[in-house]
Amino acid sequence: MKKLPLTKKARLVREIPTRYRILEPSRPLSLINDDPVFDDYDAADFLGVSRGQMKKWRQRDRGPVYFQYEEDGPVRYPLSGLKKFQMEGLVYPNEKMAREHAEKLASHLQNSSEDVSS
Repeated sequence: MKKLPLTKKARLVREIPTRYRILEPSRPLSLINDDPVFDDYDAADFLGVSRGQMKKWRQRDRGPVYFQYEEDGPVRYPLSGLKKFQMEGLVYPNEKMAREHAEKLASHLQNSSEDVSS
């Protein structure tokens, strides 16, 4: 099949404007959220429990930390709170494993705090 030559107008339409060709932003992205929030469905899925269990924990002042917008407003769980709650629930079969995990966690937290400060 023979290709037809493009008209001048068609060539202009296919050309990418210069402002869109730049791949890197001219200034840092400040809108990236490194601690997103989840609704109770997604938070329950993350923790492997039911939505009803999440509600029971809230009623009994247990479970992961959460935001509630207004008195009867929506509930949102920050990812950092879900991870912390998950780590607090770890059960170790022996003391050696608990000590090793605590050391790894402490070094990880120290490294992540250094990354944030630099």
